[in-house]
Amino acid sequence: MPTPSVVQAPTTYNYVSSLDLVQNLHKPEIDSEFVRRYGDQNITGFMEMQGYMNPVSAIEYSHYEDDWLHETVKVASQSGAGGSGEVTFVINTTPPSNVFTTNAPNSPYISTATESFVTPRVQDIVMFSDRTLGLVTAVDPATPNFVVYPLDAGTAIPTTSTADEIVIIGNAHAEQSGQPNSRNGRVNLYTNNLMIKKSTNTVSGTEAGVQTWIEVPDKNGRMGYLWYFESGYQEYRRFMNECEMTMLLGEKITNTGLANLAGQETVTVTEGLLPFIENNGNTVGYSSITGFTLADLDNAVKTLDREKGAKENTIWAGINLSLGMDDTFMNLMQDGAISYGAFSGSQEKAIDLQFSSFKRGNYQFHKKTYDLFNDQKTLGAVGQEFPDIAMVIPVGNVAEGKTKMMVPSLRMNYLEGKGNGYSRDMEEWLTGGANGVYNTATDEINMHYRAHRGFEGFAGNRFLKFAKQ
Repeated sequence: MPTPSVVQAPTTYNYVSSLDLVQNLHKPEIDSEFVRRYGDQNITGFMEMQGYMNPVSAIEYSHYEDDWLHETVKVASQSGAGGSGEVTFVINTTPPSNVFTTNAPNSPYISTATESFVTPRVQDIVMFSDRTLGLVTAVDPATPNFVVYPLDAGTAIPTTSTADEIVIIGNAHAEQSGQPNSRNGRVNLYTNNLMIKKSTNTVSGTEAGVQTWIEVPDKNGRMGYLWYFESGYQEYRRFMNECEMTMLLGEKITNTGLANLAGQETVTVTEGLLPFIENNGNTVGYSSITGFTLADLDNAVKTLDREKGAKENTIWAGINLSLGMDDTFMNLMQDGAISYGAFSGSQEKAIDLQFSSFKRGNYQFHKKTYDLFNDQKTLGAVGQEFPDIAMVIPVGNVAEGKTKMMVPSLRMNYLEGKGNGYSRDMEEWLTGGANGVYNTATDEINMHYRAHRGFEGFAGNRFLKFAKQ
């Protein structure tokens, strides 16, 4: 304690001479507003915005999708006379070429699993890459091979490589002939699973009552001068961001080594959107040297058209690719018939140097820069590919099942007990022994978060990824 004195002694403040008074008498000027230098740092919302939340009552879920109505034929070799003579083709049986289905045993019947291959039927008319047409006169499923004669006597069956696809365009039959063999279509089974995501934030009972100079919100928007409001809100945002990233990037666990570790036997991870695109959709590369070009967009349009993609799509791009697309389209407009960046008579001469929507070949794209791909502490970290990629997501619904129920291209599933109203989409609860929460003997408050969710994608052929190569 300083020694009291009736003599005024000069100090830094000159008027207040006591050290205690300097430290405690003067009220510090501290702004009550908490500055968020990196913004809200909330990178969630994309998954919910693209699809919708769907309750399921099992940790694994499936749906069926149809396949192509028509199949092309690929061959491994050919032999036979030239000119108008017959040619024998041996079917390419190397997966995945021509593999049609696996006939697994079906309960209650006993059978041996066999593979079938795409072969034409007798009397089918097939077309080769040079438009030569031929008639199939014999098929041997055991080999498997088939024999073809050209329809035109002046045209020979061409040499066909293993990469070429032979197209079946129809068939032709004689009078009073019998019916051809039956054809059955096939379906594709999609299966994914839920995963459990958890998080906890702990605050001591003491800190729950200590006041701060700055005012902060809790996750429900309630404002107060209590730091644990901000601490809980931060953990909630981290939790939601991680839920977003796992729905985007999760991969199913296939490593059996994990199954041998105690406590890991029942852990599941959902396959997220990006692996779903990479495993079931399309990838179009663009040059790391020349950058994104109009030719790359054309390749994407051609791919989507070939795969029966949607006519309207959204592009969710990393910042580098998003800017590269803007540069490409801006350069294209410089020599065009319109004036890029026209002001339309506005007094505010603001030039728009970005493109949010564009059309090419009757396909429309709405471009968005995806914040998660550029967040420097997550997917935008040094060495990650995400600033240079983009996901093309179809807009619109597809028909599912016999009822033709319309479903989105993707959706988020969560576990919900049918009939009892228990939802595990997002659970929050408190434990501890302070501030009105008294279910343990510990002087603290624990804020718990849990979600039991999984991704589900439909018609992967309609999705596309742009990747730098």
